[in-house]
Amino acid sequence: MENGKLDIRKFENGTYSFDYKLDTAFFSRIQSDVESLDESQLVSDADVAAHAILTVTPQFVNLHYSTSGSVDVPCDRCLAPVKVNIEAQDDEPVETDEVDVEWLLYEQVMLSIPVAHVHQEGLCDPQMEQLLNKIIKE
Repeated sequence: MENGKLDIRKFENGTYSFDYKLDTAFFSRIQSDVESLDESQLVSDADVAAHAILTVTPQFVNLHYSTSGSVDVPCDRCLAPVKVNIEAQDDEPVETDEVDVEWLLYEQVMLSIPVAHVHQEGLCDPQMEQLLNKIIKE
């Protein structure tokens, strides 16, 4: 695998298993290449285990992948990091000679983050809460 990409032509018929650790460095590297990334989508810390199974047969090629762990993203209310648990899996029929597994795993994690990500009531940054309350009263 080069740059997170699997060259399907190099695999004979069979099942192949791959394990990945999606940590903070992984997300920093991927996010540095994404042009239209909103700051609210930035992952500041991550501890995600990922597993991929490539199945190659004469009839088809399939990639099953799963992620499990947590990422820290900015709280929508106070902007301090909030931990979000991730648990997802998917299947991808492979119709090309190359598959970017890292990008698929990145997308899966990002799509698993809820639209609204906020701390539980009372756990937001107290200084930001005070500032927000002051603005709301004015």
